[in-house]
Amino acid sequence: MNVQQQDLDSFPVPPPVIKTLLNGFNTVANNIYLILFPVVVDLFIWLVPGISIKNFAQPMLQTFNDLSADIPADGLRMITDLLANFNMFTLLRTLPIGVASLFSASLVQENPLNTTPMLEVNGISQFLLFVILINLIGIVLGGLYFRQVADVSTKPIRASLGRQMVRVLLLSGGWLLFFLILNIPVVLLFMLVSLLSGVLKTILVIVLMIPASWLVLFIYYSYYPLFLSDSGVIAAVKKSFHVIRYSAPTLGWFSIIALMISQGLNLLWVSAPAVSWVSLVGISGHAFISAGLLASSFIYFNKTSVWVDETLLWFAKNERTKTDNIA
Repeated sequence: MNVQQQDLDSFPVPPPVIKTLLNGFNTVANNIYLILFPVVVDLFIWLVPGISIKNFAQPMLQTFNDLSADIPADGLRMITDLLANFNMFTLLRTLPIGVASLFSASLVQENPLNTTPMLEVNGISQFLLFVILINLIGIVLGGLYFRQVADVSTKPIRASLGRQMVRVLLLSGGWLLFFLILNIPVVLLFMLVSLLSGVLKTILVIVLMIPASWLVLFIYYSYYPLFLSDSGVIAAVKKSFHVIRYSAPTLGWFSIIALMISQGLNLLWVSAPAVSWVSLVGISGHAFISAGLLASSFIYFNKTSVWVDETLLWFAKNERTKTDNIA
């Protein structure tokens, strides 16, 4: 009994969520320059004349107006506003890796300088060129932002800047290819689910949410080993899979809390009118919270990785002890 109690007392404890969040915010408070990336990106999207797709999207707008009888009024209004007011510079906020931006999800084009989108996209080739170019810039900026925050929050053994950015682009390209391949079966699955009855559809959607949430978690954290060690792309994917395989509930709980803090406070940051310089307070607050949550996530992932390895060693050691006792 004493042996069992000693074994339980030596069981590794997962990193505390609240303490890790506080450590992340303290890290940013002590290194306030970490908020510069999100502040600069938001100021750029907010104040710099943007790129509009209104002319390019005009045929699509006309098509949706022609189909207005078949589309709910709210849905039609949302699509029309999106196509008419979309600023392509908001694509600088790339996912899953990218610089956090308060204005990336906003269609508001007002600002204190009274600047509006000046450049119009008039063709498919021009549209695709801007999409590719802006996304590439967004991914590189995101890589630099993640690298900066990881360096301060965890003091990692890192790769050179050039090698790290190449790996970030390769991993992003790999995930893009993965989703292009996955697109057809996912669409077919959604079509099949839509044919089911109400109760059965609800049950199936809930069941499918489990692997979907695990996949989202895995994709997001697959970038972290690139910044926490001198890992290649394959090694980073394997490492993140290993960590999430044994810590998905723990890491998932931390991610949910971080997401709730971020999205909840965003309602406060966007409360000031876009034409007022008071929005600078929202931009600064959003940048601080975003950088703090990112620093916390690096600290938590790093500690969780150590905890997983220690836990597996604990189980292996106890298994050997039991085998020796039986022998």
